[in-house]
Amino acid sequence: MRLKTLAVPVVLMLAGAASAQSSVGNMVGSAVNSAVDSTTSLVNANPKQVPQILEDAIKRPYTLQGTANCAQLTASVQALNAVLGPDVDAPPPPSSDNTGTELAMAAGQSAVSMFIPGTGLIRQISGAAAAQKHAQTAVYAGSIRRGFLKGLGQAKRCAPPAAPLPAALQ
Repeated sequence: MRLKTLAVPVVLMLAGAASAQSSVGNMVGSAVNSAVDSTTSLVNANPKQVPQILEDAIKRPYTLQGTANCAQLTASVQALNAVLGPDVDAPPPPSSDNTGTELAMAAGQSAVSMFIPGTGLIRQISGAAAAQKHAQTAVYAGSIRRGFLKGLGQAKRCAPPAAPLPAALQ
């Protein structure tokens, strides 16, 4: 709770300097929560579970199970998209001018983490570093699995999202 108390003035100051938009209040709340989440994750006080689909991708990224037809491939790719976000061949989202707010949020997270000395040591002792490495491995394996599925989809002449978008193939 003390971290949140310290983070609020820092983030408010940075957000106020970054933008005068009415949505800044929501962004500030999000920044404070994000900053506190990042610091509580130092000691694994707020662990995030790796989705089962990514755990499966770590174990068997190239399995052919569930790839018999385009419908199965589409369902698998969509399930991975739901946890990983859009693939690199997806069209970019409409641009928004939140650069100032995003910078304020990043600065707020940095400011909060500065209040805790020895974060690297804390992360190693608590197991948070290992949990983060496992989560990164899971995201990587999920991305590999999605690419493999899209390759199969292309070979079977499936439509996107079971195959890459045509623009990505040029």
